[in-house]
Amino acid sequence: MGWNTWNSFHEEIEEKMVRDSAEILIDSGLAAAGYKYFNLDDGWNKKTRGAEGPMEVNSTRFPSGIPALADWLHGKGLKLGVYSDAGSMTCARFAASLGHEVADAKAFAEWGVDFLKYDNCFATPPRQMSVRKRYEAMRDALNATGKPILFSMCEWGVSSPWEYGHQVGHMWRTTKDISMEIEATWADVVENLDETAGLARFAGPGGWNDADMLEVGSPGGSKLTYTEQRSHFALWAVIKSPLIIGADLRNMKKEELTLLKSREVIAINQDPLGIAGDRVWKQGPYEVWAAPLLGGARAVVLFNRHVSSDEKFDEHNMTLHWSMVGLPEDMEVVVRDIYKERDIGRFTGAFSDIVEAHGVLALRLTPTKTVAGLDQWRPWSCDPVRDSNCTVGAHVLAPAAPCPAGASKELPSAQALLHGREAGLAQGLDRRSLLMVLLVGVCSGLVLGFLAAIVAVHFVSNRRSGVPFSPKASGSYGTGLSSAYSPPSGFQQGTVRNPLVRHRGSAPNQESLLPA
Repeated sequence: MGWNTWNSFHEEIEEKMVRDSAEILIDSGLAAAGYKYFNLDDGWNKKTRGAEGPMEVNSTRFPSGIPALADWLHGKGLKLGVYSDAGSMTCARFAASLGHEVADAKAFAEWGVDFLKYDNCFATPPRQMSVRKRYEAMRDALNATGKPILFSMCEWGVSSPWEYGHQVGHMWRTTKDISMEIEATWADVVENLDETAGLARFAGPGGWNDADMLEVGSPGGSKLTYTEQRSHFALWAVIKSPLIIGADLRNMKKEELTLLKSREVIAINQDPLGIAGDRVWKQGPYEVWAAPLLGGARAVVLFNRHVSSDEKFDEHNMTLHWSMVGLPEDMEVVVRDIYKERDIGRFTGAFSDIVEAHGVLALRLTPTKTVAGLDQWRPWSCDPVRDSNCTVGAHVLAPAAPCPAGASKELPSAQALLHGREAGLAQGLDRRSLLMVLLVGVCSGLVLGFLAAIVAVHFVSNRRSGVPFSPKASGSYGTGLSSAYSPPSGFQQGTVRNPLVRHRGSAPNQESLLPA
């Protein structure tokens, strides 16, 4: 949890603005709520560097230097993050770390840096091995310093970093930037959410899926409504995405600050069981996202994607069945609204309520009786959008089986699991191909039917006139489809994959030396 300069300021950052923002982070109560990492993004260093030695701070923008800023932040109970890039330049064309990993990591440690966001601009083509090797080089350099520095892999999901992230860093982007065009839209938020769906099985203590920074507070002029900001925050919390504020703290509204300090929503994100939530049910615009919590409770977000609220809904337009979240149907459960911080009541089997368009109902479900093993349920048995064997509208009943003792805990290969930016595109293309085949089939059927009718009329007419019927020598009337739909190479359609077994540990704020 923390704050980052990029979404509101891009590379136009300087020391006074940074120190003013840190004071607001503290005075507003955000730091006390858990937002401890204070991260400088692109623009803090010089555009050029020497052949030897570390990158240098832009002394015009930061006259006190990075070590002094780190000491000042540490004295206020905050942690300092800086930014670099695994290419020849950063995204804003400042000096980067490719080929200088050891010198830069050593400097970061000596300066008192606690967090490194490592971008992927101006690098070699983003094939998986080249990306991974460049990030491993910085991992090794950070480890060599002996100082724990949280390593954020910002390579936009292009190399499926969730498959190897636990061996390289502490958090990895699953998506493009949430505000590619400066002003983030609701469509941008939902797109990043969808890109992260189905990836919960790869997250856990020490390594987290990162759906990018929060757009609460309209950073960069984004135009999210308060309802959309509220939904955005709850959904990021349940999927355990790191909560990094991107807004200009100097211009935030009171209601936005209050939203970011929602204690029980933050508690869901920081739950010590450390299991990321995922989408477990979908029907039309209605979705259920859920995660198990320590002790057997459930975090649940009922999400209504509907375009507008003009349409007349049923009185209870969303119903949560206990089976969707791995609870027995006969179990009595206390349902609590975690935004309002109050219990709604006790329910058995199901709960229904109205959820407005683009809105959520964020809940905590707590069984009234302790039952052993309830926190063993996992939300990734299947995803109703990505997995063909998970019928749209079906309830997800069975938890994923844990790996037996001594079994391999390696992550599935890239071919065994098509997720992410490039793979998602491939899967989308194949879905469109299937739709095209079906459309061609329907049209062909109509044409064949029309031709058959003509032939029948002609045949009957000739029969009546005494002329025998014979097809034209050039061929038959109509043709069939010449090819059938097939999935992309390596795509195991309808397969449920074994997840990683994760031990109980700390929530997304955990930092440690990186895995070697």
